[in-house]
Amino acid sequence: MVSFYNTTVSRIIETWSLKGSRVSSNTSNVSLETVSALFKKMIGPFSATGIIPFLVEPDNIEERVHQLIQVLNSNPSLINPFRKLVASMQNKEIPAALEEQIRFFNTNQTRNYLFTIQFNEVLNCKELKLDLDTGRLPGKPTELLKFANTAREQFGEDSLYKNLMFAVGLYFDFLFYLQKTEMLNLNGAKFDELIQNNFKKGIDQAKVIARISRHKKKMPNDIHAPIAALLRQLSHTALCLLYPVNGVEFYKNLESIRYTEPLKMALEIKEFGVHSGMVASYLAQSVPLFDPLGEVMSVIGMPHIAHYTKNPLISELASMCELGILLKESFKMNEIPDSLQIGTSIPELKFLEFVLTQKVREDFKAGGNA
Repeated sequence: MVSFYNTTVSRIIETWSLKGSRVSSNTSNVSLETVSALFKKMIGPFSATGIIPFLVEPDNIEERVHQLIQVLNSNPSLINPFRKLVASMQNKEIPAALEEQIRFFNTNQTRNYLFTIQFNEVLNCKELKLDLDTGRLPGKPTELLKFANTAREQFGEDSLYKNLMFAVGLYFDFLFYLQKTEMLNLNGAKFDELIQNNFKKGIDQAKVIARISRHKKKMPNDIHAPIAALLRQLSHTALCLLYPVNGVEFYKNLESIRYTEPLKMALEIKEFGVHSGMVASYLAQSVPLFDPLGEVMSVIGMPHIAHYTKNPLISELASMCELGILLKESFKMNEIPDSLQIGTSIPELKFLEFVLTQKVREDFKAGGNA
């Protein structure tokens, strides 16, 4: 894990050095500082939890049990606390087989339990502290990993999005607990409300993106589109935690002005040395499950650049994500007639024009011309 993010940071530093003639020395230094801190304080520790290989939950119950056995065998120190917890819940003699204990506790419960403990092994956070004598956590695992479970519930336990939503929600959970530790220098500031608000905004935008994605036929990897909104909000959260004073103030001021995505990116680069799309790209690349969002996030706000990469997948995903975010942030979404198919009967910009026209008509009917 250490070599992963150290190597990546070195590569990024080298890239920025080669581009030194194009950016000011001050901006370049801030960029390297931000990216290095992102990897060392967030991406590196998240990878160190060891949860990434187990983020895809098998559909078959036997495969799910086998996966959890793998997690326990990879972390043998967790086996005894888990056995003690299961034993305390039973009135009869505990089954010897670990497989039966997992089935008794429920695979979803076991998964959340193990992920919570793995978080705490890296963060050493009192809110997640395990009682080794009883195997109990300070609360129910589903409540301790509230962002992951909420994201999954919002899109349905049986939906195609469940693994992706759970994974991006876990990233929010990780940052939520990370800000409560000494690993970040936050000078006593609390970010619970900010993280909760950013998560809710991402969920709301993701629902709009999922909704309009259904109207664009034959878009590869369309299940990744809604995740982009949450990764974008996750990147805002990351920048606020890395810059706890000016970061919060920056996004607060941004909400009070009218801005386009390119303007927002320019302002972010001036403030942090990087824009949130780059941060989201690094966060996405740290979790293979999010592929191809690493590349998509790097061009969020400027999907025309993706067009010139000759990669229609990246261009279409970036355009769809930006469209959904714009629809949610700018005005209320109208019901989309099933007869309209984005990208087929009408292109994205024509669709946006249609919705805006409908909005203008509504305003005039409601006396909005006064």
